[in-house]
Amino acid sequence: MPKAPSTYAGRLILVMNTVLELSAEGNLIEVARVAECLNVTERMARDYLSDLEELGLLEYQGMGVYTVNRDRLKNALMRFAVEGGIYLRPEDLVPETTYFIEKASKILKKITITTSKSIEIRERMLKTAPKEPFYGDSLVIPVDEYADSITGFSEGVLGEASIGEVRNYIVAETFPITVTYIASATALLTKQDFEETTLKFRLRPKIRSFTKRDPFDVGEPLYELSVEYPELLLLGRKMAARLLKEIERYKNLRDSLDDEPSIAITRGSLIAHGFILSMKCSVLRILMERAESIFTDTVEEYLKRGILLISIVESSRDNRFFRYVKGELKLELPEMSDVNFLIHVLRDGDATAPMKLTRERGRSVENWYEFYLRRGERVYKIEFISKKDPLEVQKTILCTLYPEFQIGGRIPVVSDAKERAKIYLWRVKKKFESVLKMTALAHLNGGIEDIVGEVVK
Repeated sequence: MPKAPSTYAGRLILVMNTVLELSAEGNLIEVARVAECLNVTERMARDYLSDLEELGLLEYQGMGVYTVNRDRLKNALMRFAVEGGIYLRPEDLVPETTYFIEKASKILKKITITTSKSIEIRERMLKTAPKEPFYGDSLVIPVDEYADSITGFSEGVLGEASIGEVRNYIVAETFPITVTYIASATALLTKQDFEETTLKFRLRPKIRSFTKRDPFDVGEPLYELSVEYPELLLLGRKMAARLLKEIERYKNLRDSLDDEPSIAITRGSLIAHGFILSMKCSVLRILMERAESIFTDTVEEYLKRGILLISIVESSRDNRFFRYVKGELKLELPEMSDVNFLIHVLRDGDATAPMKLTRERGRSVENWYEFYLRRGERVYKIEFISKKDPLEVQKTILCTLYPEFQIGGRIPVVSDAKERAKIYLWRVKKKFESVLKMTALAHLNGGIEDIVGEVVK
């Protein structure tokens, strides 16, 4: 179970100052060393360090190593010195400028729902039976409706996380090259008790040596993008990176079926959607069609084996639910996203009625459902695909996920997969940079040092 916020905040203060002390001894912050100083497990230390990374205090270098972001600390340390405090606090890392405070206040005045009004809206939602495309007897499902059946994770739970990174290089101080690095990791919970948790990992893309092996078909690992308007090139690269990440994500989920998971949890929307590609964007079109094909094959295999596949979306911008409730209850509220609306209305553990999705740009939908869950101070969108009764599937998801949320919204096995994906991506990047440098030197015949220089970090 997650720690109370006050307990965690106190621990995070200690971690922050421990990290600063270790940084004073040397530039690198190692997970194992932090765990030793705090007398906690390495897994717990990684959780704390990930929070500090989100705050901008640390930068992850790979292989379980972090460095302190000195620029990020500058203003905070100045206030720290003036105030003469004993500890640097997490809130010291939050920027405090009059301009941003005024802007935030103006925005909040426009969208804030008063406490009394939010209670009234929730009560009305509890008494309102939804219509299509929603299922159930109420727009809101309170936690006490499933609290007696909460189970949490057991052996066989699979978590997936995929990440991407775009880097720009200058070769021989002349030729620009853009490289997209992609990594996906799955973590299967194979053993869990009070003393030990054991995970099995799978990584993609696979790196294999083909030295002296014949035949070897390189295929098409590199994609060249060209557009009529140069300013659109960056957008094209980002879209390509997103689609490539989706491809590796679903290949890894499909490969992990051999491990016979009971449930699979991934991050982000189940498939990239919400945009339309021009027919002239041949490379992007090919990538999208490939991503959709692999996605369809993977989902069909999960459905055939009866394995539940769900995804947790941490920053949804949809407003379908809000628009429905606003019209159904005739609410006098300004337009806002589902998350902004529900953060005021839902209580911890509340879930919305599952909604069956229809066709959307870039997404062919069948047996696809979504609902929102509030856990702590955040609202998450949960997507799932199933041929079974969506209400029964939703209850299974709630009973499994609810007790597992950690501080910052992380989910065990998913956060473990993300950490392993970060390490793997760092290895892939270093391998490619080494090969790029050696190849450039060989072609240019030259003894030129640092022929490849990174220009965008």
